[in-house]
Amino acid sequence: MDAIETEAKATIPGLRRIAMKEMGVDVMATSAAPIQIAVYGEDLNILHSLAQQVLNIAENNPDIVMTHTSSSLNQPEYQLKIDRRRTQELGLSLAMVTEQAKYALNGGYTRTFYNRPNLRQNTILVRYDLQNRGNLQDLASTYITTPNGEQIPLSMVARLEPSQGPTLVERVNGRRVVYVNGFYRKRNPASMNLSMAVAMEAAEDITFPPGYGLDSMGDMTDMMIEFDRLLKGLIVSLILIYLILVIQFGSFIQPLVMMLSIPLELVGVFGALLLAKQTLSTVSILGIIILSGIAVSSAILLLELILTKRQEGVPRIQAIRESGPVRLKAIFMTTLTTMIVLVRLAFYPETGMDAYSPIATVILGGLTVSTLLTLIVIPVVYTFVDDLIMGVKKLTTKMKKIGAESE
Repeated sequence: MDAIETEAKATIPGLRRIAMKEMGVDVMATSAAPIQIAVYGEDLNILHSLAQQVLNIAENNPDIVMTHTSSSLNQPEYQLKIDRRRTQELGLSLAMVTEQAKYALNGGYTRTFYNRPNLRQNTILVRYDLQNRGNLQDLASTYITTPNGEQIPLSMVARLEPSQGPTLVERVNGRRVVYVNGFYRKRNPASMNLSMAVAMEAAEDITFPPGYGLDSMGDMTDMMIEFDRLLKGLIVSLILIYLILVIQFGSFIQPLVMMLSIPLELVGVFGALLLAKQTLSTVSILGIIILSGIAVSSAILLLELILTKRQEGVPRIQAIRESGPVRLKAIFMTTLTTMIVLVRLAFYPETGMDAYSPIATVILGGLTVSTLLTLIVIPVVYTFVDDLIMGVKKLTTKMKKIGAESE
């Protein structure tokens, strides 16, 4: 990346800055950069001064590249300085002067001020010709109408001073902010660690006036928000799966045995992410949600046949031994067809699709391990649960007999 940037600056004339970046930590990120520090305050001059100091701290960190601010105070502009005493002598107010100057420069739509009743009017923009509003002298000679109808040039009541303004004004929760953005090098410390390091160093080295401060955003904020949403979605999905199984099998205990395949899948999930050198992100959590519905189907197929044979009077051990080979083919074919579809996305993603690769990685790893463990663990757990249920029934029957004899 550094070599490409150096070559581009050396060979492309007039190139001042080049940015090669991936937008956020994953496809669900909404921030402009993985490392993002929001400096907030009211006065733009103070705000940009503080943002520049934070930027200098970020630039001195060797693990952060392509640091920049979201805006800067280098936009040429003219500020209108109104002579209050002169305007009062002419019967003008500040609002009248600024409004007339604004409409002379930007214009106004006729329908705002004149609209004939019961007729649909075309919108017409009325303003000075370009040749009469092209430079400072044209704006200074703009005529202002006083309350008594007299027309005077704008220069009689105001002066135009050249200044530097912000290229962009952004607000978050009603506060003006300037973002300090940056990107991290691959295989270096994660963006959240770098963001916190810059924020902590800025808090120690920079004196923030009252009402000014900074917030660490970027990947950290995105991941906290998305993690919360997806984890809530995962909990809801598990509750719905359980309720459906309760209705289907008419039991509150057996569905819990079937859903045991969901925690078993996590072994494969984290193992696959580790082997693929990927991290637990919002995209991979989305894959876990998808995987939860797929993985539990194998346990349903196996346990459903075991319960059916038990109702036919087949002994428990024999029912388990007969159900395993019968359901093995269906479970294996279902798992295999699902995995074949995801192999390309996991190992050979096309350009633009690599952001979704963690979904395929999670499903492949989780489905492989959960399928293998389901065939072994689910029957074993079922025997324990069945023994527990039988023990509770015997104890209840015994207590009833004791109660009947005491009466």
